[in-house]
Amino acid sequence: MSDSNGNLVPPLGHPGPTSDVTTSDGSEIRLLVDARHGATKSSLVEVTLGPGQVARTVRHRSVEAVPVEQGGLGEATV
Repeated sequence: MSDSNGNLVPPLGHPGPTSDVTTSDGSEIRLLVDARHGATKSSLVEVTLGPGQVARTVRHRSVEAVPVEQGGLGEATV
């Protein structure tokens, strides 16, 4: 599959051969599911750290969240 610019889009749930984004701490981000696959409200990524690398905590400017009355993963056990 290709996007509107003719770029190859990996199959749904499979990472591309190279990272889509490299973060400031060196984490490589590969998109598994995103708008190219028809996702409109969420995405799924794979994050890889190289040997000796350490992930750094960041605070996001905003996160879209919608409260739900019931459902989810169930009661917390920890």
